[in-house]
Amino acid sequence: MKPEFNSEILINKIDLLCHQAGITKTNLFTDCGLNKNVISNLKNGSVPSVDKIAIIADYFNCSIDYLLGRSEMPNSQSITTGDINNNISGDNNSNHVNVGNNQLSDDTKTLVEMIQDLPLLERSKVVVMIDEMRKGA
Repeated sequence: MKPEFNSEILINKIDLLCHQAGITKTNLFTDCGLNKNVISNLKNGSVPSVDKIAIIADYFNCSIDYLLGRSEMPNSQSITTGDINNNISGDNNSNHVNVGNNQLSDDTKTLVEMIQDLPLLERSKVVVMIDEMRKGA
């Protein structure tokens, strides 16, 4: 199923970010080199190009997914294999792995290995999900 573009979400996010930054939408579009009629075009059903959305996202230092309502986190977070490898040590023959000064169980080591096997984007999603779960606890 192809997700539909919802211009109202984009308009609301732009309004919110402009308000938070203390600027007008006219200033935003001028600073970004975009047509000042972007909002009225959106209201009339026009779908902006990815380039235009990316320019706005870069201006506010947020993700395109945030502007489109696909994420509630303005800034994307990522984790790399290096982040995991640099913080985890232990030999493959032991039942525990060390993270910093803490020793982890086999279950935790298996979880870390499973995360390492995921593509980078999916690892990022796992980190964000765990972070959200910790905040809700």
